[in-house]
Amino acid sequence: MSAPKPANPQWLAGYFDCRGCIFLHTRKPKKMALRVTLSGNSILLMRVERLFPQNNGGIRTGRRRQGAYLEYNGKEAKALLKTILPFAVIKREQVELALDYIETIPETGKPVDDIDRARRAELADDLRKAKAG
Repeated sequence: MSAPKPANPQWLAGYFDCRGCIFLHTRKPKKMALRVTLSGNSILLMRVERLFPQNNGGIRTGRRRQGAYLEYNGKEAKALLKTILPFAVIKREQVELALDYIETIPETGKPVDDIDRARRAELADDLRKAKAG
């Protein structure tokens, strides 16, 4: 029996439930940033990257992390999250909150309005609660 291919959205959702992370930088309310990370075997990550290319340099290795990882920032995470949403189990609520957050990101160069800023703060609290379990 062969291993499932990452092109399969069910496989990808399971991989994300196990090896994925959704992180929201909230230190500066005016500069909140969403980051979605997948870590693990670089060969598997290369297959994921072919399906969901990203703009920030490809597969990386870091001093604080063991192994390789892929990182998607802001709107570039949208396609990945939409693909895994129907099949995510453990991190489903986090995926839904991240997609809601992405909808508050303005077009390049446009400022964030007060309504979206308040919504972002609310989503950050909800995401923190979802991660806490």
